[in-house]
Amino acid sequence: MSDKDDGLNAESRKRMLHSKEFVAVDGNSDSQFSIFAQLRQMLDERLSRGARNKLRTAYEQETSDVEKRVMQDILSHIDDPEVLVHFLCGAHIEFRDEAGNTDSMQYYTKWQEENKKLHWYMERHSSHKSTNQQVGLNGKILGHILIGTRTDPQSGQSYTWVQLENNPSGTLRQLILSPVRFLLQSLLHLLDYIKYKVSGKNIGPHGRSDYTEKNPLKLGCSPREERAKVWEELLLKESTDFTESDVYKMQQAGIKIKPTPQENRLSI
Repeated sequence: MSDKDDGLNAESRKRMLHSKEFVAVDGNSDSQFSIFAQLRQMLDERLSRGARNKLRTAYEQETSDVEKRVMQDILSHIDDPEVLVHFLCGAHIEFRDEAGNTDSMQYYTKWQEENKKLHWYMERHSSHKSTNQQVGLNGKILGHILIGTRTDPQSGQSYTWVQLENNPSGTLRQLILSPVRFLLQSLLHLLDYIKYKVSGKNIGPHGRSDYTEKNPLKLGCSPREERAKVWEELLLKESTDFTESDVYKMQQAGIKIKPTPQENRLSI
């Protein structure tokens, strides 16, 4: 790939590929740092090598095709590395745009129909507002996925919202089958709720995000299947060293990568 292709000179690419300067992934949307540093740090600090191996094994062997489809549906909408990190850090995500276009509850309906007879599906209640029964999915890859719906005030159309939870609240089923597990799960959820109230940030499985229900992250309604494939490959790859080939794939999938000339680093 030539310098003209990616807009970066050879020295800039070399710095990015071998950067050791990391900024904490804490959901701060004002931070500017390399896509390589961001993804490498997320994998190195949030997930140990053993955890990544377990993640890959779960994805390749244990995870159902249905769970993979849920993950792919979400990733196909993400066109920015920062959004990916916020998603993994528990951002409250809505499938609508500023113009009032929505997914018309497409994902809520699809995920409910595909999963309601499976063991990882549960009907949930939470502090979040929803016009339909909230649904929780306990997965091997993303952890607990909370799903609901609301109505766009501009268009009057319904849309799906979703967020990853670090510790979901206990369920009635848990209370009946395992009271101790129910109490433990409820306590962990309460601690996350306290952290949320104190920090004003959502608490996700891999960090914190500024994008809460009051300040949601809108993904829009234009998915691209190739994006999901690129994100899966980057998240599940054994090495955390990223190459020019990875950059090229991200560009081809419409993932936003832009250089910051002052620092010769990628800005997101």
